[in-house]
Amino acid sequence: MENNETLLDDGQILDETLHLVHATKGKRFLNYLIDYISIVIFMIVGFMVYDIFLSSSQYDQIHQESSWTETILAYLMFFLYYFFMEGFLKGKTIGKYLTRTRVVDYNGLQPPLKSIFIRTISRFVPFEGLSFFGDPGRGWHDSWSETLCIDEKESRYHL
Repeated sequence: MENNETLLDDGQILDETLHLVHATKGKRFLNYLIDYISIVIFMIVGFMVYDIFLSSSQYDQIHQESSWTETILAYLMFFLYYFFMEGFLKGKTIGKYLTRTRVVDYNGLQPPLKSIFIRTISRFVPFEGLSFFGDPGRGWHDSWSETLCIDEKESRYHL
């Protein structure tokens, strides 16, 4: 066992060098804005592709009945953006890449996909996007999924 590790009663090793610093509210808000813009661009491109694949005869018929289809597609794209980015790109969205923050679990590791799924679904709760403004600066999607958004420069973590 290394000098910076402590053996706990249940045999788990606690890494004493782990130091997770929450991202500031300013960085979290910047993440929110950048990701919102990114999702809008993602949706515009997605709907352009959707429209291209419809022939003009199908387009008129489907477009009149498609408000539900377009709404479902928009929600799906929103879900896929966060789930794919945070789940498969080391806990980072475009906003997190630019602000040098990332999502980790309480042990400083990449969260399991179950946590990322809960985190992503939580974002559909009304006003959840502003929940990180409260104390201690953790959003509902953080606490419900048992994850943290950390500042990479200030933290020591396992990734």
